[in-house]
Amino acid sequence: MCHYNLQNATLNSVKWYKDEREFFRYIPGMTPPTKAFPAPGINLDLSPSKSYDTQVTLRPLTYNTSGTYRCEVSADAPKFETVHQESNMTVMALPRERPSIHGVEKSYNINDVIKANCTADKSYPAAVLQWIVNGHTVSTIFFEKWHSLKKSPI
Repeated sequence: MCHYNLQNATLNSVKWYKDEREFFRYIPGMTPPTKAFPAPGINLDLSPSKSYDTQVTLRPLTYNTSGTYRCEVSADAPKFETVHQESNMTVMALPRERPSIHGVEKSYNINDVIKANCTADKSYPAAVLQWIVNGHTVSTIFFEKWHSLKKSPI
């Protein structure tokens, strides 16, 4: 949403940017009043029922949709005053499955070494896992942490 108050001025344009790159503009005095520009991660929903003077709708979202967004509003003559508002957006994805543990035996003797693996489903950002044994968090000095597999976005 892009909120603004023109006071008594007439709207000249509303322009939208992602990471300093313009991807959409609305100019009510032009025909057609809207124009979209290709930009990485931007998939505009240009349904005719949308109100383009204050908002744009992006879908489907991807990780490339994350970035810094800015709306820029300009008033018409005689002042052509321009204001802008900026905000960051990060697209996240939760794991779809619970973590899975492999290699755990039913019982152990004192001083046994446990060799087990806990794996989380894909997510963004990567899930942070921790081992808890009998209600106590296991110190990281007692286990080997494997790095996340970095593949293409979910």
